[in-house]
Amino acid sequence: MKSIRCATVIAVATLALMAVSLHARDRSIRVNVVVVATFDNELQNWTTNLPLPQTLPFPQGYRPLHYNPKLQVLGIITGEGKSHAAASIMGLGFDPRFDLSRAYWLVAGIAGVNPNKASVASTAWAKFIVDGDLSYQIDAREIPHGWSTGYVPFGRSRPYQGPPQPFNSNGVQQVYQLNASLVDFAFRLTANVVLPDNANLQQVRAGYPTYPNALRPPFVLKGDVLAADTFWIGDLLNSWAENWARY
Repeated sequence: MKSIRCATVIAVATLALMAVSLHARDRSIRVNVVVVATFDNELQNWTTNLPLPQTLPFPQGYRPLHYNPKLQVLGIITGEGKSHAAASIMGLGFDPRFDLSRAYWLVAGIAGVNPNKASVASTAWAKFIVDGDLSYQIDAREIPHGWSTGYVPFGRSRPYQGPPQPFNSNGVQQVYQLNASLVDFAFRLTANVVLPDNANLQQVRAGYPTYPNALRPPFVLKGDVLAADTFWIGDLLNSWAENWARY
């Protein structure tokens, strides 16, 4: 089973990301919304169409920032991977120019989608983010007979072993719950939006003849996110992703 690319939009709770040594009154640029993107082309539609006309230097981050002073919307490109994202957002939080104390955060990203759930170029709003990297891993060539995967949860000795654990357990945060009411609000606003379709997307969809949702034209849905720094592909890893997020 191949992985399909789709636009994943994650609605995140209100977050006050401020340096503890600085007060909001010291910050001259008020921000109502922060739009977080991984790649330049992810933020391009926001920069062009919202728009975000001002470019602000951001030497401590991956790319310059983009800002709309009238709407007080700030766009940031973090770079790929959790380490780049963490460093870029921390750099923004400690930047003395910005008052982020009342900002809403939207993380807008391009991701793979499970063809059992959606089609190429669909858009999803997420309520949960599951970490797909924090685990024990046994080489697939050496996993015990009868195991469906070599991924084992922290604090357990076999895949998907119960009982369920808290989202923050074994010294790590493995699941993040986002602002559910904000996600529901955003989905109600956008559920009936007709997303663009073209011959290229139709050709990609045709490669999934046994997956009804993968054959649909692009649509808006709600679906949780499995976040990992490793790109995966294939039937077995797709099943692992489904089971890991459910677990």
